[in-house]
Amino acid sequence: MRHSVVPLSGRESSPRLLAMIFLAVTMLAASLIALPLNGQATAATRSVGILDDASTPTTSAVSSTSSVNIGVRFTSERPGKVTALQFYRSPAQTQSYTASLWDLNGTLLGQTTFPASSTPGWQTASLPTPVSLNKGRRYVASYLASGGRHVVTPDGFADSWEANGFIVPAGGGVAAAGTKSVRPRSSADGANFLVDVVFEPHPRYADPEPTPETGDWPAAHNTGVPDGTTLTTYTGPLTITTPNTVIRNAVVDGTLRIQAPDVEIINSRINGTVDLRYPRTNDYSFSITDSEVHIGDNLNTGLMRGNFTATRVEITGGRRSVYCEINCVVEDSWVHAQGGDEGGDAHFSGIRMGESTTLRHNTITCEALRGPGTGCSAGLTGYGDFGPVQNNLIENNIFLGGGGGGSTVCAYGGSSGDNGSKPYGHLANNIRFVDNVFVRGETGQCGNLRAVLSFDPTRPGNVWSGNTWDDGSAISYND
Repeated sequence: MRHSVVPLSGRESSPRLLAMIFLAVTMLAASLIALPLNGQATAATRSVGILDDASTPTTSAVSSTSSVNIGVRFTSERPGKVTALQFYRSPAQTQSYTASLWDLNGTLLGQTTFPASSTPGWQTASLPTPVSLNKGRRYVASYLASGGRHVVTPDGFADSWEANGFIVPAGGGVAAAGTKSVRPRSSADGANFLVDVVFEPHPRYADPEPTPETGDWPAAHNTGVPDGTTLTTYTGPLTITTPNTVIRNAVVDGTLRIQAPDVEIINSRINGTVDLRYPRTNDYSFSITDSEVHIGDNLNTGLMRGNFTATRVEITGGRRSVYCEINCVVEDSWVHAQGGDEGGDAHFSGIRMGESTTLRHNTITCEALRGPGTGCSAGLTGYGDFGPVQNNLIENNIFLGGGGGGSTVCAYGGSSGDNGSKPYGHLANNIRFVDNVFVRGETGQCGNLRAVLSFDPTRPGNVWSGNTWDDGSAISYND
């Protein structure tokens, strides 16, 4: 179950911000010195937070006096920047406190200090430098509650929470005992410690896109490294040459190059890519399960080029999440939040299929920012540049139209260039689209132009069956 909160029109309209603005104006009139608004954005920025500004704790101060790092694990559904951190001060908390923003690897992204105060309620402290957030990445906002006595709502995050363009997973309140600031890792049994961020979305993502409610599709709650998994830094070789190598519960920084058969990647986070070259001419192979691939803001591809199986994997960043030249299975996975190319020179996609690709029960979208007003080619592409697009099964997936400039279409059917513009475009065959769901989105047709392009039902073995819009009505390959 997801909690749902009506999105705020902007944190600038909140009671606590209005109070701050009133105070600033009063002091300005008295001293004729312009004062900043302590990190809060002006009305034009439309900054928001995870929690409703009217949120209050059910426990005003815990009895424990032990110091503890407490916070919230969250994902933003749109890119932007965090300009300040917030927490709800209890009546028993009168000293100064240090607050931090972390990525999920434990890297400190920003830190600030709340000055001592005897006034309970929401407090705001600006970050020295705003911190950019990527759409779909996971972060932690926390503060060191020195001396304990903090507020809490014990079951506030017992279920997943979605509001204002943020997602907090079930058990997203986190804690770590100690007297120094560290990233809290342990889920706190559903507790909400009322820690928040002040977030300014990228102008092209002014309003969060609605999450489709058409089934339990792959997303933050059921892909990637399982909650509670302890990860350690990978110190092995990035080029894997030993058969049956297993990488488990690891954070890998860089590109894994697979040059051995039967390599397994389990419960791990790859800050880079996984690359298996020349899949047609060797017996190398790998599987990746319950893991994350965060490519970064560059023009690389997350998983490529063949002889691999990906299950329950979240893939973000790059110009393309997956490229299957030949012999790939991707299932129960979430490909989204690709990187950016403000110059608009690169072609972006979620997945590019070549030959013998199986895509089953995935959430597929392309959300890259690609030049002014433009987005991606498609969530799924297949071009006859290097060989026929053939022997591919696309079954029971959900296709989203993408954010920012959106995708031209949601899926290509494999016959691109069948007019001779691509050498193999006219040879597409055995491409089966079965029981997929296409979300209409703001355009009403999934992509900017249409939902599907270049699917030829007359090619041998091609099948279009059981595909629907998100309202359940049938969709044609001509839509």
